[in-house]
Amino acid sequence: METDEMDVEARRVRAAEDVVELASARGTAQLDRLIRLARRLFDVSVATVTMLDRDTQWFLARAGFDADAAPRTHSPCNATIAEADTYVLEDLSTDARFAGHPMVAGDPHLRFYAGHPITTSGADRPVGTLCLLDEQARPFSDADRALLAELAGWARDELTRSEELDRAAEVQRSLLPTSPPQVPGYEFAARCRPARAVGGDFYDWYPTPGGIGFALGDVMGKGIGAAILMATVRAALRTAASSPDPAATVATAATALEADLGPTNTLVTLLHARLDPDRARLRHVDAGHGLVLVLHADGTWTPSRGGGMPLGVLPQQTWDTVEVELAPGDLFVVVSDGVLDLLGDPLTGLEQVADLLRGARSAQEVVRRVEALAAADDLGDDVTVQVVRRQEAG
Repeated sequence: METDEMDVEARRVRAAEDVVELASARGTAQLDRLIRLARRLFDVSVATVTMLDRDTQWFLARAGFDADAAPRTHSPCNATIAEADTYVLEDLSTDARFAGHPMVAGDPHLRFYAGHPITTSGADRPVGTLCLLDEQARPFSDADRALLAELAGWARDELTRSEELDRAAEVQRSLLPTSPPQVPGYEFAARCRPARAVGGDFYDWYPTPGGIGFALGDVMGKGIGAAILMATVRAALRTAASSPDPAATVATAATALEADLGPTNTLVTLLHARLDPDRARLRHVDAGHGLVLVLHADGTWTPSRGGGMPLGVLPQQTWDTVEVELAPGDLFVVVSDGVLDLLGDPLTGLEQVADLLRGARSAQEVVRRVEALAAADDLGDDVTVQVVRRQEAG
């Protein structure tokens, strides 16, 4: 095989392996529905979406067939990806290449095969097939070929969407801080779990003159649209963060965001804060978020609300700054409303959050408890938590 040909095949194999890995991580519910439909439309015993790597054909989705994988050698799918077009064998037993195949010569005595190649990004050649198999030899008309090609196109589109969402999720994860701040006498921790591949929640930490700035935001909605606006809100807030006053920072960011939030009828709830570690003072602005509390070392808790409106409600809004003094052992906790959804009663939401977190002895323990809550349920909304704890002396 020439070098260029080897490079093309290597890219094809890598792309097929990526699809298999992504399908394993995300599941194949949409593809499963598609091949069940294909099986009914063509009245065949078996339908599969198959990926072919270097040595193996992987059955990502299948109906009427139990195996997860099989050797790639002597497979009609090999011929399909080589032809790069609909490939039909009306009677496998009459073709010398496949007559001796165990599934043709033996149980289940397959006779008919039709496959159409599936392409994805990252490869110059097809990485797999949508194929039909049956125990009865049969003709396959031009109309059948056109329908199979259309179904294969749907499979390609579904795999492409999964790839795009995976890349979007990687980008969104890269926008979150890679590590918490390091400030003597304080602990910081946070986590964000989107309800879908990407979401509208975010958190951020960044240094400010004399301290640390941080924020937790929740863009109305879920999915790609919310994720795009999330990145925009984060960028606007960081750009405005040079102001020493949290209220001025939020007002500047809100003004910059008016052109984006207004036309999309989008609201953003936001908690933006500044920690002065030397004075143990935390100043914050609550823009319609409301899910903020201080857990005290003695087990009691205090809500901390600023009472402002979300971003995107009215132009030229203003917000008040609230100041909190953190005693040794106190935890300043911000959560998104996805946490309240998991707790079940939004009317007593903060009280339930306090009950969940009471007795936590570190910022990381708070995060672990929220993560455990989120892991026990299918998420209806993004779940985010951000914590600052003043350490106890000694």
